[in-house]
Amino acid sequence: MSHATFTREYGQVLFETETEYETVQPGRDLNGWFIRICDSNAVAPLFVGQIARTRSNIGGSDTSQAGTGKQTLTAYGLEMLLKKAQVRGSYIIFNNEVVQVDTVLSFNMDKSVSGLGSILTGNRSNQKQEIGETGRECFVFSADSTELWTARDIIEYLLVCWAPQEPVFELADSNGTENMSELSEAWQGLRTFWPA
Repeated sequence: MSHATFTREYGQVLFETETEYETVQPGRDLNGWFIRICDSNAVAPLFVGQIARTRSNIGGSDTSQAGTGKQTLTAYGLEMLLKKAQVRGSYIIFNNEVVQVDTVLSFNMDKSVSGLGSILTGNRSNQKQEIGETGRECFVFSADSTELWTARDIIEYLLVCWAPQEPVFELADSNGTENMSELSEAWQGLRTFWPA
């Protein structure tokens, strides 16, 4: 899990460019803030993460009573938000509407065919559907379709339907394009996601 650790001074602090001390409050108000570390030569940020909630309460509820010291804050990469996300159902097409049901469905069901064994049967909608009021679209489950889910379709479905609303996660390769041909074949791996 990627992370970045920061140390900041609080209390009566004399900054390098100043001649007078300044009162700096402990950074409890930074909990949950997003942080981006950039290099002026880099095209993309070196790190993007969210500052984790700290268990320490420096100075108690009255931070004006806090002494002088150093506070360590840790920000975890955005993958931590995805790790905490829970799949609690499925989005399906029912009566020409997209609805959420409380059952976690399998992508590309195995169907037994007499004499042929098991074959892969798709259950993905023919077209991408808008999910709620987010304005974001992805394929959803449909009993009226035999379209196969690809790995890309599944990742996009999980990001749109089950990832945290903020920040918005988008599927793209490291160059910012959507040229991910290795994800476009029918999903044949583990096809069942169980609720947490």
